[in-house]
Amino acid sequence: MNRSQVVFKAIDVAMNKKQNGAVQYDGIRIEKDIAYSDYSMDTTGDIYVREDLYQKGEKLPVVLNIHGGGFVMGDKKYRYGISSWWAEKGYIVYNISYRLSPDVYFPENLVDLVDALNYLNVLAKDYPMDLSKLVITGDSSGGYSAAYLTALAFNDELRAEIVEKSGIEIAPVQLKPALCVPCCGIYDVETLLKTKMPFHLIPITAKTYTGYPISNDLKNLKDYPLYDYISPINFVTKDWCKVFMIWTWSDLICIDQGRPMYNAICRKIGKKNIGYYTSDGLMNNHCFHLNQSTAESQKALLALENYAANALDYHPHL
Repeated sequence: MNRSQVVFKAIDVAMNKKQNGAVQYDGIRIEKDIAYSDYSMDTTGDIYVREDLYQKGEKLPVVLNIHGGGFVMGDKKYRYGISSWWAEKGYIVYNISYRLSPDVYFPENLVDLVDALNYLNVLAKDYPMDLSKLVITGDSSGGYSAAYLTALAFNDELRAEIVEKSGIEIAPVQLKPALCVPCCGIYDVETLLKTKMPFHLIPITAKTYTGYPISNDLKNLKDYPLYDYISPINFVTKDWCKVFMIWTWSDLICIDQGRPMYNAICRKIGKKNIGYYTSDGLMNNHCFHLNQSTAESQKALLALENYAANALDYHPHL
């Protein structure tokens, strides 16, 4: 493993108990390893749904959850906690894994994201899914992925351009989300270029994600042939669905990424169509919302719960 992979693996292991063991939910039905494509063992997802709601058979809003890990590490098993939270609130969750770099390079990762999204049409035949109330969410690199997948859903010309430029075949997107929830993500490479991080994590991660020989000073990053397509902030359009963002001003990994993305979305779809929760302080750092035992996480998730209920017009009596 390279240095970037070691760091992001260490984060998952160190935070696992806090993010996935601190709060437990009873009565959640979990069905594991449902494949959305046959590329590899990584292209699978787990279904989370409240058993009592599943037994009723009534259609439930749907969450597609995308884990973080710097594009190079991570697994759906590390998002047990947040997936259970969504399920407890009355949603049916498809929590996915996907192929990571350097096994695949951008934009091949988008192939998996689109395939997983489209596969919800298949799952809806067997599970009580209301695909008109679809949420795409993720944290860290998963927040990036949630934003990018939303961009693809509302802009097929973007998908076609990426296919033409890269030679990587990405399927047309069959579903459009009603709500996008990117959390503590990377959205703007221009801002990233100005960021100072220890251990040369940015150039190492960039090299691993793109497969391009990027220098440690990042001066040749703009020579990367697909540079113009890397940042989801460039592909926010007026057609986007509603958005709820979570970020922290103290983020030590995705530094200064939240506000520029928020502003870009506001300019395109208007403030009335975007909600947000921000935090600060050393103890409320990167992906702070995943640690549900903390007061700050609980506040962020309550704000998200209320916004999603209104955005989707979903007010269950749980």
